[in-house]
Amino acid sequence: MTTPESGKVIVRVEVVIEGLGIPAKVTTSETAQPMAVEPPRQPLTERDSIKPLAIDPLSANVPVACVIGGQNCMEASGTSLLLGGTYAQVVKAMAYPTPNYPVPATPPAGAATDTPAGNQNWSFTCAKGNAVPGGKFDNILNGPVNSTLVVWYFFSGSGSTEPPDSCNFHGYQGGSGSASELAIARGACGPAVLHATFTGALSSLGTVTLTWNGVSWAGLSSGGDAVLSFLGHCGAFQLMSAGPGTAFIVASHPLAHQPFSWTAVGMAHGALAGPFGVTIVE
Repeated sequence: MTTPESGKVIVRVEVVIEGLGIPAKVTTSETAQPMAVEPPRQPLTERDSIKPLAIDPLSANVPVACVIGGQNCMEASGTSLLLGGTYAQVVKAMAYPTPNYPVPATPPAGAATDTPAGNQNWSFTCAKGNAVPGGKFDNILNGPVNSTLVVWYFFSGSGSTEPPDSCNFHGYQGGSGSASELAIARGACGPAVLHATFTGALSSLGTVTLTWNGVSWAGLSSGGDAVLSFLGHCGAFQLMSAGPGTAFIVASHPLAHQPFSWTAVGMAHGALAGPFGVTIVE
């Protein structure tokens, strides 16, 4: 007999002695044993059956992809975890300026946000305006890891996150100087040729080819109206024209390094005076 109140199993034994006309009952013996209680088993979920997925790309040198709100930002992409047959509806990411950073359970204010829109792929990019801030970026090519990237997943109706993914990376920003951060960040001599396309008051310049000369990328517009020079310093890049048709100087940070993309707006002077825009790509 089991008595839930006591948590014991009671065993009663009846002994019959042969040769007596009336069966005699021996005094009942009682043995108490602890009741075995099996802990409840948790049902397996799809989250249990898969490993956290790698966050890509995390190469030897993760460059400053763009600057948002005065902060250096990196780009990252990957695949959502799967929970109950559902991919994450919202993914958040933040970088921290130290390796093996203690992973927070919830994302901080200022974390980048992406909405995978029902599929498994997420991405944080400059083009989408959600690149990841917060990492450390040095000028040591192939240096040691110096930062941690953390990614949080939010699933439908959960109101909370699954355990976040994290990984270390080396944030890299090329050193200063006219030799160009772009060349260093790419681990080579950089692209030999860039292309500058103008709009606004300088739209008649069209697209000008800029060729690396060992110090900067330089070029001459087809009509000879602009002699252009493009160079980098401390993470920013400057484009200038000495005329004769127009003169200007504009500077800004790249939108991306791989492949290179940069844009700026400014005011031109000279024969082609007025507000203009320019985009430079590989």
